[in-house]
Amino acid sequence: MSPQETKKLKLNRIHKALLSLLADYPLSDITVSTLCRNAGVSRTYYYRNYKSMQEIIARHQEMAIKSYLRILPHAAHMDFAQFMTAYFQLMQRQSTETTLLINAGLTNTLIKTFRTV
Repeated sequence: MSPQETKKLKLNRIHKALLSLLADYPLSDITVSTLCRNAGVSRTYYYRNYKSMQEIIARHQEMAIKSYLRILPHAAHMDFAQFMTAYFQLMQRQSTETTLLINAGLTNTLIKTFRTV
């Protein structure tokens, strides 16, 4: 497995573990130790790669949006309306996850990621 694939796999695992924990606990009650144990990654990995749990969400969202945009039909130029349509189609597919993140108070993280992409 390439380093990029390993990095993506670990991001997916820690993101999935964080979502699972957010379904049951407020973000403020989730410890790095619990998150890492549930994700099967070391605390060293977490501290080396992330500054916060919000960064995990942001990186995963960014990766998902970019991956989705890459599979869209390639047009010479994507105008704003086409981009927004594609973005909201992706958000519809991820509606359960997005609702969970909004309910966890991570709306600003979602907005910041959208702006970045």
